[in-house]
Amino acid sequence: MQLIPFTSAPDSEISIEYLAAARPALRTLPGRVQCCYIMLHPDLVDTIAARFERWFAGRSEVSIVDIGTTDKTGAGFICMEWRETEIDELFIAILDDDENIADYTLFGRPLMAAHEWKE
Repeated sequence: MQLIPFTSAPDSEISIEYLAAARPALRTLPGRVQCCYIMLHPDLVDTIAARFERWFAGRSEVSIVDIGTTDKTGAGFICMEWRETEIDELFIAILDDDENIADYTLFGRPLMAAHEWKE
């Protein structure tokens, strides 16, 4: 069992490279995209999205697809994707423990080439 390394550094100084030392190698998922839809208070969307962008800055397979508020209730959301790799278990553990995260769901879909998109 691997332990998450301890640091007294403030959150703004923690990078995904630092956290990567605590994660096992990720499984590749050829032809698949793993998605994470996160719900939170609308006032926190920009701050939390900026944090996630810092954490995953060196990871080209991870992207924030969209942020905003839901149409019916105005809840905040962040939608992220991991292309052809599984979602980091450490990231999921952080979502579970973060009191600012109201809820989240994980799902997968086939990877589509640009010419396969239909509008």
